Amino acid sequence: MQEVMIKVWQKSASYNPAKASATTWIYTVARNCRIDMLRRKSNTQYLPLENEYFWHEADEDTPVSLMRQKRSEDKVQSCLSRLPKEQGEILRKVYLEGKSHAEASNELGLPLGTVKSRVRLALQKMQILVAPEFRDEVL
Repeated sequence: MQEVMIKVWQKSASYNPAKASATTWIYTVARNCRIDMLRRKSNTQYLPLENEYFWHEADEDTPVSLMRQKRSEDKVQSCLSRLPKEQGEILRKVYLEGKSHAEASNELGLPLGTVKSRVRLALQKMQILVAPEFRDEVL
């Protein structure tokens, strides 16, 4: 409500009584604020997974840090194996082999758009698969 009132105050100069009544204009501002808020909220619903969630960079290679990294790698590999074959293959090429989307496209004989779509879909599925696996470690 406060955000709506601030916007009404800031945009009051743009109000035109010939186009609509004041209440209609205010409701439109409120509706737009609500849409903006929902869009912001939906963008943060699935936050991208960050590398530090999986590999905790240690100052030195202690047995504990090596064990933690190995366990994380095993969990990620396990989740990768649960993806459809084409999506797992694309993620391995792009992220594990370090190839660009164009290089993966040429190597696999696929259109660039297909490679990008598969990467996006695979990352979305990985996020769903990996999130429960790491919930205890992240929190």
